[in-house]
Amino acid sequence: MTPRTLNDIPTPALLLDIAGMERNIRRMANFFAEGECKVRPHFKAHKTPEIARRQLAAGACTGLTCATVAEAEAVAPLGAGILLANEPVGPGKCDRLAALAAACEVMVAVDSVAGLEAIGAASRRVGVTIGVLVDVNVGQMRCGVAPREEAVRLAARVAATRGVVLRGLMGYEGHLVAVLDRAEREARTRDAMEALVATARLLRASGLPCDIVS
Repeated sequence: MTPRTLNDIPTPALLLDIAGMERNIRRMANFFAEGECKVRPHFKAHKTPEIARRQLAAGACTGLTCATVAEAEAVAPLGAGILLANEPVGPGKCDRLAALAAACEVMVAVDSVAGLEAIGAASRRVGVTIGVLVDVNVGQMRCGVAPREEAVRLAARVAATRGVVLRGLMGYEGHLVAVLDRAEREARTRDAMEALVATARLLRASGLPCDIVS
């Protein structure tokens, strides 16, 4: 029997308000179309290639963000640039990422020399180049190197490593999402981003390239 109303659908079930979703996608694309910054939607929010395709088609996107190598593999057929915003750890993950880089643009976060060397080695085995963002700890205390000098030292190491190319810095102020007071949240977010921007200034002063993905 085909369900005719919401109450007829057996649970658990995934329901999607397509009109609402498309309205949100257009609103986000229109917002970023008006400024210099662009959006890189995070695939982990919905884990649905068809939704990612619609986000890309709406415009104002520089590519897609993924949390895992498996997510990156799922969206690679869409042909967009991929940012793996977590450091890949474990057997085979860097090799899988390098394999993806043979078909599309790939960037990955690093916060250690060991992680950098693993990515560089995988890239050289496949004969590709992977973009690298130095992950800066802006207060979440989950991953990332310390802002300013430590981040610049790692960036210089990236620039000297074959198989990768330094693209810039990354920082995530996720620890502030749950701050309820808006004024406090805005003030603490500005502080977190200032640490990232200050690091970018040092990086550029050293002559190294630096985009920022926040």
